Amino acid sequence: MKANRILKSKAYILTILSLIIALTTALLLAGCGGTNLEGTWTVDRIVVDGTAVRPTDSDKKGHESDFNNQIILENDNTGSIKLGDATAQSATWQLDNKTLTITYGDEQTLVLTVNGSEISSENEGVKIFYKKSA
Repeated sequence: MKANRILKSKAYILTILSLIIALTTALLLAGCGGTNLEGTWTVDRIVVDGTAVRPTDSDKKGHESDFNNQIILENDNTGSIKLGDATAQSATWQLDNKTLTITYGDEQTLVLTVNGSEISSENEGVKIFYKKSA
């Protein structure tokens, strides 16, 4: 009878420990799950017709000004956006699942996709990939 109680106590303790470990793991994964969007994003590469063009490439395939793009996102859903050679403009942003929508200027919008540690936009077959600056 006493051995039976000890086994039940050990099983109870193991169950509690398993629940604590599972909960801790879930909380850690939830904290790491999303991309922290706040910060300065600059162009990492542009993909044209399946070919990646980087800022260090001498032939930028006519996309020189696109490498001037800069997106700054603040934690209060405001920020600024600079596209090409234009002056930076104030912006607001929203994240819905993996879709980042930036509104700037006279209600213009830029829709980007969040994928891990980068965001990207696509227009007429040209994809622009942004990485957060350190």
